[in-house]
Amino acid sequence: MDGDYNSQVVDEFIAYLKSEKGASQYTVRNYSQAMNRCMEFFNRSISGQDWAWDSQNRDQFRSYIRQISKEGLSGSAIRLQISSLKTFYKFLMSQNSFGMTL
Repeated sequence: MDGDYNSQVVDEFIAYLKSEKGASQYTVRNYSQAMNRCMEFFNRSISGQDWAWDSQNRDQFRSYIRQISKEGLSGSAIRLQISSLKTFYKFLMSQNSFGMTL
């Protein structure tokens, strides 16, 4: 999968938060920033290779959390990152998006 696909899936997630979940503008902003930060990390760490959200594993996410911890994010900011990823993956599961083009 390419970066455009990964971005498209995140855009659909953000639209879902707005329209179906009724998330506040602050939640939408924070989750959008968190997802973009995570995408940037995977783009850097898996450079030169295509990746998709459904191909990431526990070790890759742990590596991401370690990296943002090293960057000095507060505990609450790290919990926000984790929460946004959990919500994102619940969204993907509810949409049956794993292994499928949306």
